[in-house]
Amino acid sequence: MLQLPASPQWHAAPPSGWKTRKVVLLFIALIAIASLILLSQNDVTTAVSNVSVTTSSIFKTDSCKGWDPHAAEELDPPECFRAQQFRQIAQFTATPEYAALKDVGQLRAINRITNCALGVTACPERPLIVSDYEFIYNPEHKAGVAHGEEVWVSSLVEGIRQMGYEMLIFNKDENRTWNYTRLLDKSIHMYFTDANHAFRCFHNPHCVRPEDYVRPATHAIEEPPAALRGVLPAWRIFGLSFWGARPNKYNAIFLDTAKHWGINGDDGHEEWSHHVLGTKWQIVPFAYPGHTDIPMTIEQACLQTPVVPLHEREDGILILGKHAPYLRGGIIKGIHPAWDDIVRAMKREGVDFWLTAKPDPKMPFPEGMVSLGWQAPAEYRRKAGSAKAMLGIGMPSISPSPYEALCAGVPVVLPKNGNHSASGWEMFEPTWFQHGPLQALGTPYVYSYDGSDPQDLVEQLTKAVNTPYVYSYDGSDPQDLVEQLTKAVNTPIEPFIPPDMTTKAVFARVKEVIEHDWEAEYHAVRAANGGRNPGYKPIQWEKCWERGVCDPAVLSHRP
Repeated sequence: MLQLPASPQWHAAPPSGWKTRKVVLLFIALIAIASLILLSQNDVTTAVSNVSVTTSSIFKTDSCKGWDPHAAEELDPPECFRAQQFRQIAQFTATPEYAALKDVGQLRAINRITNCALGVTACPERPLIVSDYEFIYNPEHKAGVAHGEEVWVSSLVEGIRQMGYEMLIFNKDENRTWNYTRLLDKSIHMYFTDANHAFRCFHNPHCVRPEDYVRPATHAIEEPPAALRGVLPAWRIFGLSFWGARPNKYNAIFLDTAKHWGINGDDGHEEWSHHVLGTKWQIVPFAYPGHTDIPMTIEQACLQTPVVPLHEREDGILILGKHAPYLRGGIIKGIHPAWDDIVRAMKREGVDFWLTAKPDPKMPFPEGMVSLGWQAPAEYRRKAGSAKAMLGIGMPSISPSPYEALCAGVPVVLPKNGNHSASGWEMFEPTWFQHGPLQALGTPYVYSYDGSDPQDLVEQLTKAVNTPYVYSYDGSDPQDLVEQLTKAVNTPIEPFIPPDMTTKAVFARVKEVIEHDWEAEYHAVRAANGGRNPGYKPIQWEKCWERGVCDPAVLSHRP
């Protein structure tokens, strides 16, 4: 049971063990009342990291003056929003949905928002952010962090909690989440979900309030009864995505905007969104045009690993990539036939290549490369920090690992293809750049090589051991790669974190996004669109249905 003061308004049947629980609840009630009396005498100021949250007791605010949470609900001051939140939470604790909560973090969230409603804890007006984005769920429920998405959202979640918000976290079960958003909507500040789930949410009357519901032209479900309709407004719903809503010309390797969403106008430059209000409601880790970016930070994890001086490092270049096929194609199509020559050229510099990719019998590693096997995240960071350089081979197209290398004082060598501008969507085109935002830093941070030129790769590797920090190489030029690698492995550099990716900067950005007036933004968007939400093109729904993303099991769900 939720630890709440007893109230004459609750009439749930007493469960087994109620006498023992009643004693506990009465004890907690006494503590809560004592806290409230103290709060009525003093303003409370709570400093959370760099964010100062100031509040007054519920008894001292005009709208809640005289409110007694033990009195009958009809005696609550009509304008006391905390009272409304408290009553809703109390009703929630009598539901099967509350009984179904078994996770300690979920129960803690309910307990904390209760304390917020009571005025025991200094909190934002709406203290709860609900999430079913799987990469927010994963780090708290499994050992280690492996995905770039998890590295990104870990700093997002920490920044949110530093501000005094609580998170109610589920694992990509949107139907279940929609129930909780309806039952606790008075406490909810934001709902975080996967970008695809956001698209489904706006097409399902169980998720979003009727004013913002988008009824599909085909395969629509009947309207649910009022008690089961969604209540969240569109401005509180946010789609999270590592890749964003990309124009078709700038697809990620495994994404196809034309095929998946039917968007391919304006020569592949046509803009679109998973969100009914546009891409500004899509939160992403990089500066994708039109999106709301919150960068990741690896600073805290990085600082746990001591920087190894260049003269103490091992004579190795760590290849970025978990899979053996990355060595054989894509943006480095001109490199893979020359791997043996590249390995020999770097051995003449006294440096070996290290691999952490999983071996593939059908695609053996180039001769002379050293296989380290799979590395746990902490082990991987230590190994990267002991290398002379990190080498990108085209995939993954974007990853946190190069930032971890730079933070450890290890230069990075990355492939490019052609003379394209590292700006706007172009810097995220994976067949032109690996990790475009990092290559935009240029030397002395990043060395680029021509992915079609083995000689360019050798030259850039040579530079990377001699010059800070990131080197680009021509993905078609092996010699360029060797030159860039040679530079990288021979030059000591200072640890480097891009200014917008420090912990302080990221937390400031989180605060800016969370506290932004999204409701005003919502009304501005509607005003600019004739008083309506921008909505979607019909083809988006049709493609979503064809792919099974908007499948009948999801759409016909009844809570």
